[in-house]
Amino acid sequence: MNGSKRKRQRHTGNQDQAQKAASIGCKTTKRRRGKRGGKKDNTKDVVHSSSSKSFDSGKFSDEAILISDAIRDNEDDLGDKTHKFLRQFRQKLNDSLVIEVLKLVPRPELGVKFFIWAGRQIGYSHRVGVYHALLDRLGFDKNSRVPEHFLRKIREDDKEILGNLLNVLIQKCCRNGFWNAALEELGRLKDFGYKPSKSTYNALILLLLKADLLDTAYLVHREMSDSGFNMDWFTMGFFAQSDTVNTHHGANKKPQILGSAKNLLTKDYSCDQKFTITTYSENGLLRV
Repeated sequence: MNGSKRKRQRHTGNQDQAQKAASIGCKTTKRRRGKRGGKKDNTKDVVHSSSSKSFDSGKFSDEAILISDAIRDNEDDLGDKTHKFLRQFRQKLNDSLVIEVLKLVPRPELGVKFFIWAGRQIGYSHRVGVYHALLDRLGFDKNSRVPEHFLRKIREDDKEILGNLLNVLIQKCCRNGFWNAALEELGRLKDFGYKPSKSTYNALILLLLKADLLDTAYLVHREMSDSGFNMDWFTMGFFAQSDTVNTHHGANKKPQILGSAKNLLTKDYSCDQKFTITTYSENGLLRV
């Protein structure tokens, strides 16, 4: 009897030891698996907690959400703390990322500061889409001008970038049909000491023609020619085919450029057809 009891005790003890060994083995295996996987990537967790603060986070990249939330949460107006955080994104900067951040930042002035910071980074330069995104963030609208203190802030950092921005602003007015605002912004561009680009002149002339402001269009063209620029083919074609030219201008008042262009274009000309004109003459008129 005593022998059988000892056997049962030994058997029970062996089972307990086996269970402990199995338990230890499972924990060891989990630890090993954790080590093999390397460091845990907390980016997704951070983005999840961060995205809960951002509206429509599914429309934006993880990087854009992280940047915009850091700009907001640090509360240092894009100071040293935020700049240190942004360093990790230098190599990832592109048009899409900058545009997304401009849409997400809570205040326009923070958008301007991020725009300036991004423009300073080596290997990145603003393209037209980014300028449009900044103007939208600054409240571009037919009835309200972009606040001048934002423009002066950009000018303090980079005069060339401000010149580009003002030209894009005029072109944006033209694309939206705001001819009065476009002329006002043209005056502001000159007040800041800049000159319109060729694209800006073409956009202005085209808009003024569509608005039936032929006298103003002719004055802008004359200024354009004095600056050494020529109208592009599309704008020249629109200038030439305008049905209002013959009724608005008398025979002696018709601008020379209109008559010269009309002689080069067929009567059934449409803007979608290809031009047979290959180059511009030195005085701004077209030649075959």
